[in-house]
Amino acid sequence: MVPEVGIIRTILYASILRGTGFILDGVIRCAMNWFFRMIIRDDFWQFRFVEPSYS
Repeated sequence: MVPEVGIIRTILYASILRGTGFILDGVIRCAMNWFFRMIIRDDFWQFRFVEPSYS
């Protein structure tokens, strides 16, 4: 094994992991924004709790 190849590979793995971390962070933030917006608009609560009580 050539040491340079190992260094390049670890840098590649680190950048890939960091990239997926950024993507996951963005997805989680979008989901949380949508979730809180639904709660604020009361659509979420009506969908979850009001519908079963009527039926």
